[in-house]
Amino acid sequence: MSSFLSVENLCLSYQEANPILNALDLLLEKGELCVLLGYSGSGKTSLLRFMAGLLASNSGNLYLDGRLLNKNGRVCLMPPRRGVFLLGPDAALFEALTVLQNIEYGLKRPALQRYKTHQLIDLLRLDTLLNRYPACLSQGERQRVALARAFATEPAVLLLDEVLSHLDLPIKSQIMKDLHFVFEKSATTVLWVTHQLQDAPILRADVGILSQGKIVQKGGLAQLYKKPRSIDVLMLTGKVDSFYWENKQYHTRPNCWQLCSENRGEHFFNVRVIQLKPSEKNSATHLPLSFYICQTAIGTYEVAHDSILPLELPYWLCLPRSSAWCFELKGSNI
Repeated sequence: MSSFLSVENLCLSYQEANPILNALDLLLEKGELCVLLGYSGSGKTSLLRFMAGLLASNSGNLYLDGRLLNKNGRVCLMPPRRGVFLLGPDAALFEALTVLQNIEYGLKRPALQRYKTHQLIDLLRLDTLLNRYPACLSQGERQRVALARAFATEPAVLLLDEVLSHLDLPIKSQIMKDLHFVFEKSATTVLWVTHQLQDAPILRADVGILSQGKIVQKGGLAQLYKKPRSIDVLMLTGKVDSFYWENKQYHTRPNCWQLCSENRGEHFFNVRVIQLKPSEKNSATHLPLSFYICQTAIGTYEVAHDSILPLELPYWLCLPRSSAWCFELKGSNI
């Protein structure tokens, strides 16, 4: 157990027959920023609540910087003493306090920590709002204040649960860019829960995929996109085209296939062209071929007028090896 934060063999269920988290393992280093991605209902919020000490588990251990926080489902250290801060989509500000008072709330020595506080205020662009009350703030401004308060307490671990999910995309993107600079200046380990893939590149963070109660893969977004270990990783990290061939389901990234008139090796599939019609984009120069494989529609392939392929010939769909996957029931990659 050399990692700063370690979740080991976590099992959690609200009903014994339906476990939410099942033998989950997660390792995070000090100062690491990780985006946790998963479908709705996959257990993302339950994992955060367990780590914050707000939810008991059936089994599993939680270690933070060598300290045992949970052992075999039993809470060993209460939430106020953990050094773990959980923030959800509701900013939960104190309406009777100003922005500055909200940010400094919970600090043991506000006067001595004011330099750090004002660094956060500058990075999150709150300097013109310090004397306002929460009722006078927009939703985006309220969430900035809540984030500043969370970082001001200097927690060992910061758990962010869909904190910006209800904001408009331009406002959300700007806050995330500002937060990137906050993360760089902080030693806090951050676990950011979201169901939106586009959050990861803006934050420049590694991604963990939560599926079927486990972290099925964790790493850089490019790695997960190119080498998914399961069908859920494939589906959650980008658009996918799927079709069946010889009782197996194949998955490809869009626009990675090519059409040819003969089989040239592996990852080629017999295609039947059934329709030829003018292209809406540029009918003067191109025609699209609509083709089917095993009675399942795949898409269209545009060809120039002078190279239109005869309909009566067999054609082959070529899938680049690096962009074609076939997953068995166990989830193994072929």
